[in-house]
Amino acid sequence: MKSFRVIPVALFSLLYILLPVLSQNIKEVPKTRLRTDDNKISERFIEEPDEEKRKLHLLHRRVEDCQKEQPDSKNLRRDFGNLFDSYFDYNNDDEITDPNVFVPGLLNQLDEENGIFLAQGLTARTVGVSGKRVHYADGTKSKDTMHIFPDAAGCFDLEDGGYVYASNSEVPFGFILGAGVGSFIFDSNGDLQEYRRVLEKKTCMNCGGGKTPWGTWLSGEEYNKGEVWEVDPLGIDEANKTWFGASNDENIERGRPFESAICDDRDMLNLACFATIDSGDGELRRLTPNAQILSDAISSNDYSRVLTSEGTLDYLLLDVPSNGTFSWTQDLSLAQKNAELNYQNLEGIDHYDGTLYLISKKQREVISLNLDNFTYEKSSTINGTFNEQPDQILHVLSDSEENSNSSNMIYFVEDGGCMPGLFVRDMNHEHYFPLLEKVPQKYLPSDEVTGLAFCDNHTRLMISFQRFNLFGKLLEIRKKDGLPFTGTSLNLKAHKYSNE
Repeated sequence: MKSFRVIPVALFSLLYILLPVLSQNIKEVPKTRLRTDDNKISERFIEEPDEEKRKLHLLHRRVEDCQKEQPDSKNLRRDFGNLFDSYFDYNNDDEITDPNVFVPGLLNQLDEENGIFLAQGLTARTVGVSGKRVHYADGTKSKDTMHIFPDAAGCFDLEDGGYVYASNSEVPFGFILGAGVGSFIFDSNGDLQEYRRVLEKKTCMNCGGGKTPWGTWLSGEEYNKGEVWEVDPLGIDEANKTWFGASNDENIERGRPFESAICDDRDMLNLACFATIDSGDGELRRLTPNAQILSDAISSNDYSRVLTSEGTLDYLLLDVPSNGTFSWTQDLSLAQKNAELNYQNLEGIDHYDGTLYLISKKQREVISLNLDNFTYEKSSTINGTFNEQPDQILHVLSDSEENSNSSNMIYFVEDGGCMPGLFVRDMNHEHYFPLLEKVPQKYLPSDEVTGLAFCDNHTRLMISFQRFNLFGKLLEIRKKDGLPFTGTSLNLKAHKYSNE
């Protein structure tokens, strides 16, 4: 019987080898294939001498095809004619005549090398391609190839001014093919120095994650018996399972399809950490560490046992939506029923100043929990700029509270569709803005944007496309003016696509 179990794994491995043959560069559509009826974009193409604009015209039909492939979507993606019109009318807009000015929502740049549409004022570079050795700044290459299917990630500062970007690998059959976590190590100038695998053993479908206050990475496995692993981003200390995967009931086996994790560290003596679960009845878990172990850790600065030792698990209960309050329970069954009714398929999570932000992928909502007064609010992500399910989330507050234009920003990425993207929501003014979207690929009808993290004092925004050319690609996004991605530097005057 064991030999029969090996067959599916062998076939899967063979598929991994053969699939790259199908991954080819998309050839430009011949001019004669473009429609010339009432489509003003196609009509402009015939008379357009500018090569850059011609390329945009050529993409128009590919974008249209992408839209047609998703007829069951509950909401319509932004009319991409606006993208092209704004490009042609660009020089007529006095507010945005400088191409180096960052204008979220105005996707007027086509980055062919990286296969993305970019908002004005942004630039992108490829850091690594899955399945290939990683190129270092000194011209050498990594010993290991970059992990495939990159997913959630976090950035960690180093004492010498450099930083580490730790990235999950959401590989099925990870026990055989290798999943885990891969880390990219940069110097203080942002030059890549090293790539290394920091978690591989016995892990599978490493999907979401989160950072601890003491600088380790929490990597969640998204399958029925998944765990949340605590990982040293540099791979020096051994990775271990946390208590998130345990249960208050000894009769219930360990493991859940975990996603992301975060800690509320405003008061370290009352530290609380949270983990989301991507299933229809996936309860939000709160882990309160053992008080004595936590106290010893604070005294010794050794936090290795805080999350890996037995702690107290509680689960979220949202009251009826009209009430707007929540509570915690240790009744797992009750919490799972509540999740099925009120917050299915939690993925992204972030915390800021007592508010816990959650992404409900199934219900397409951002849920904000006030951890101090036990109230919550829900807001929909459904709008003209967002087509698929929301996924990972990061909160960024303006670095200048005194600035009249200061803004409270939430960044989140898109799971699914042929043109997934990165979006920002201005929480003060309730507007959504796209920052980038993927150019549709001929052989890949669906992809996912992952790995959202800010590095180098928020001046470098890191994301991955999980299925780019089948196996994945890591990108670094920067602002052309060199300023950080904070609310103060966002221009909110133009190209608002939604007030929902």
